[in-house]
Amino acid sequence: MEIVVPLLTPFDETHRVDETGLRNLIDFVLKGRVNAIFVLGTTGEFQFIKEKKRIIGIAVEQVAGRCRVFAGVTEFSVEETVFRTIEAQNTQSTPDFLVIAPLVYHSNRKLFRHFERIEKFLRIPVYLYNNIGIVTRKLKRKDIIPGILKELSGLEKIKGIKDSSGNPKYFKEILGFRDENFKVLQGDEGLIMDSFLLNADGIVPSMANVFPEIFINLIDCLKNNKIEKARHIQKKIIEIRSIYNRYGVAPAVLKEILKRKGIIRNSASFYSFNKLRELVDETEKKIEQTKKEIEDAKV
Repeated sequence: MEIVVPLLTPFDETHRVDETGLRNLIDFVLKGRVNAIFVLGTTGEFQFIKEKKRIIGIAVEQVAGRCRVFAGVTEFSVEETVFRTIEAQNTQSTPDFLVIAPLVYHSNRKLFRHFERIEKFLRIPVYLYNNIGIVTRKLKRKDIIPGILKELSGLEKIKGIKDSSGNPKYFKEILGFRDENFKVLQGDEGLIMDSFLLNADGIVPSMANVFPEIFINLIDCLKNNKIEKARHIQKKIIEIRSIYNRYGVAPAVLKEILKRKGIIRNSASFYSFNKLRELVDETEKKIEQTKKEIEDAKV
């Protein structure tokens, strides 16, 4: 099972990308033995960013072949998303995969036909992104209907899906479409252990921006059949996430932790919370406690 880090996007005081911070963050997570990075996802605050081409270029250049790069190109209309897709393919440093969340700008109706058209000019393979939390349009259904996903999985350039629905039943159903040409990634940190046992291809945990080793430990335990220890680590991941997740400010919390570590210079985010410092203090305390438990082999 692979670990794909959905990278935060460090900003300066004016909310433009901080290139030094982005490069430092990439180097930090790659020291943690992760398999890939994903820029311009929800954790990366893609909804608010205009400098997408620049971010993709910096990421690919800094990675320099050390891992694969997934790059989000989703916008809020068909035309804008097609533009970003073409733009990403025409950068000097191209990513390994593009990531598109189609229900942000499209409905399930005629979705297969939409991707048939897009595929005609795709040179970079695509992963779909299923996340009902970022779908603001009034749709009867805000996730990709499994039957439609099955059709999409047969297209040559559609290589997989990241599912952040948090719905175990849905995830189990779409795992039935996976094969050597179509991979299924779990985007919910609370379902990593269950997904491993179901033979999912990978995980996309936002907490890996600040604490990649906990996910390495979890996967290592699962691979070595240390189920009780894996169950304990999964429980700790859920406990850490629950501190800030209910407020919807994960990027802000994780950035402040990275700033305190000296990895990025500024914790600017488009998400805000009046008790952010208290949330960060509590999260850091829980992370350090969990690190000590793992290091001391008490679990």
